[in-house]
Amino acid sequence: MWLFLRQIPKGTTREKLGGFVSKGLNPSWMLFRLPPRAKVKRCGILQIFNPDTESTEYHGLILIDPSKEVPPMIERLNGRKLQGKPIEVRKYFRRSSDRDR
Repeated sequence: MWLFLRQIPKGTTREKLGGFVSKGLNPSWMLFRLPPRAKVKRCGILQIFNPDTESTEYHGLILIDPSKEVPPMIERLNGRKLQGKPIEVRKYFRRSSDRDR
């Protein structure tokens, strides 16, 4: 399942983004660290330039496998800070020109 991380800080690298998401794979209340059941398979950064405002937004896309581990992970990561900035994490939905505007 793909995760969407909205408006990440400008200088974020794929390694930092993957590390941020990897921290959410295990609950923080566990006394003993178990190997995570889910893994980060792919990681990417989207750079979107708005010519009207001449501003650039950065967003993260992360592929997690298996998908069943994602919902509790979203809850653990949503609102956590990445490089001092709170990040919104949600499930990514692909849009199609056939069915979406």
